[in-house]
Amino acid sequence: MSLGGWLFSNRRFESIRSFGVAFLITLLCFPSYPARGQDGGSDQERHSAGQAALDRGDLNEAARQWMLGLIDAQRSGAPDRLASSQLDLATIYTIRWQFPEASAALESARAMLSASSGEAEFRADFVRAGFEAATSDSAAAARDLQDAIGLAKTGMALGDDHPKTAVLYSLLGLVELQFEQYSKSNEDLRRALGIFTETYGPEHIETVVARDRYAGLLFAEGHYGEALQQAGRAADTARKLGAAARAVLGDALLTEGRINLAANRFAAAASNLQESLTVTRAVFGDNPRTVPALTALAELSLKEGDIGGSSQVIKRAMDLYNGDSVPNWLPAVEILRVSAEIAGRNQRPQDSGSLIAEALRIATARLGSGSLMAARVIETRGNLTLDAGGVDRAEADFKQAMDIRQRLLTSGHPDVAKGLTEIALVSAKRGLPSIAVDSLYKEAISNITAEHADDPLSLIATLQAYSSFLRLQKRDQEAEELDKRVREANAPGH
Repeated sequence: MSLGGWLFSNRRFESIRSFGVAFLITLLCFPSYPARGQDGGSDQERHSAGQAALDRGDLNEAARQWMLGLIDAQRSGAPDRLASSQLDLATIYTIRWQFPEASAALESARAMLSASSGEAEFRADFVRAGFEAATSDSAAAARDLQDAIGLAKTGMALGDDHPKTAVLYSLLGLVELQFEQYSKSNEDLRRALGIFTETYGPEHIETVVARDRYAGLLFAEGHYGEALQQAGRAADTARKLGAAARAVLGDALLTEGRINLAANRFAAAASNLQESLTVTRAVFGDNPRTVPALTALAELSLKEGDIGGSSQVIKRAMDLYNGDSVPNWLPAVEILRVSAEIAGRNQRPQDSGSLIAEALRIATARLGSGSLMAARVIETRGNLTLDAGGVDRAEADFKQAMDIRQRLLTSGHPDVAKGLTEIALVSAKRGLPSIAVDSLYKEAISNITAEHADDPLSLIATLQAYSSFLRLQKRDQEAEELDKRVREANAPGH
């Protein structure tokens, strides 16, 4: 039986740009383990039928079988069987992002697990961690995953190279990515991907899930070219796997779309994101699982100057987001941030300010005021302020965002380079000599080139920003040289 990989989006969630975000979050569901003395009754048969349906991508049938399994378990009155059935339901509810229902099922399972076996407790920790990751409670998810890893190694005598342990490391790596702990995430995701590749081969759903998560990490670290390659490979393999991997395909396409969006490759981003939305809807319908793709599409429309189209798309995302059921949900930061940009473009500064304030509140509550996600919101606030003519306040926001990124990222990261270009823009508005402004753009390009010599995708947005400045200065020949580099970076093979 497959361990069953199902990916929630958050790749960066700012790293997610995540999510990314862009950051999703995945729940991988284990088969349940009957406690000693169980007779393998009909609730266990229902569990197996539901797991088989889940493995082939039929979520409705999985939910139906597991609901019937709960009814059978209730007739038996056995606490472990009741707990196992509730964990089944918590799994399917979490996959569908039906968070209130998942929370209730987890609480019911917790109340029945006092006399459970180590394996049952192991599964409970894992399912609970998946729910916590999906609802942006990264700290609790990490604790439960560490507990599950401890049970796997001691109570279940599984080694570090066992596939079940690898599933835990894979989800832990995604949680660490959400928590902006990139070094730890890199270690755990590489470990999981290596184990799955060696155990199952490259065309197994667990390997595909781990590869897409690793692509999200590479994106967060600024390695756009390698990230796009890994996400594309995950998407191609998911297509080969068919219906069982549709959810994974949707998430891999979302990762590709976010990378292309960050690199200003708008046509490729639109194709990726539209397909991701179509696939995700086919699996889950119109529910919060589509929010990350909708938000990214709204940002794409905004970058292309289609304010009306962006407004329509972000409204769909906002309608699906229920802040009461999931307080301080990290995907909401991106919804609110993009909504603030739209409000600013529509000359509604009061609405824009309120949306930015709420986005920053959630980012700070979840990840802290010095987080990369907070920096992204502060940067957006700076751009909105600059558009309204507030040069001094915009410069303060750009420098605050830059300080955060310089503490947490390398000097050659595209987001650090973006910070330099924004400070250059403020300097130009202040009337500083061109040579001083040029030096900031050139520093940004030099830093990225030094760190990503073989990755031209990471450089595209910075080259375009400098080219725009040069054209405003009527330095068209210099701008054309930069545009040529952009065309080369966008050529087939990159």
